[in-house]
Amino acid sequence: MKILYSSLISLCSIWQADAQEKWKFHSAGMHYGISSIAKDIKSTGFVFSWEAVARKNKHLIGAAYETATNMRIAGNKYAVDQVNLLYGRTFAHAPKFALNGFVGTGFYRQSFKAINTDDAYQSETAVGLNIKLSAQYSIFKRLYVTVSPSITFNFSSTYFSLPGGLCYKF
Repeated sequence: MKILYSSLISLCSIWQADAQEKWKFHSAGMHYGISSIAKDIKSTGFVFSWEAVARKNKHLIGAAYETATNMRIAGNKYAVDQVNLLYGRTFAHAPKFALNGFVGTGFYRQSFKAINTDDAYQSETAVGLNIKLSAQYSIFKRLYVTVSPSITFNFSSTYFSLPGGLCYKF
């Protein structure tokens, strides 16, 4: 009975300590890389993204903006913009390395037009499901090199990006 009572008190104190900890601004990053849109035809291009993340224990909440444009393959010009709100967890953490996984949803807009025409861009918008992995390696105190592959599923198309860049942890 004493063991059960002690365990219960320990569990309550841990829960109370966890409840008192607050969300803190964790990191901000910028990334460049490649992207791919899978629709009727496949298109590969360049991507630029920003992200900001808050942390509480192993829980992460982030906001990310990503914009991409293609290399004018197969007669069409594509552009993608997306804004996502993400929930994540830290899966691995060492003094110089961290691996985080995120899942979330957001606004996705894909614009396209045929090359060599005066047609206006046609846009499709959708709500997307974004899945992202972030591997970070410390290069200087709070500065990390990051590789962040992500995939977005929506009714318009499937979008994949592989950006790498820098992340600053606060």
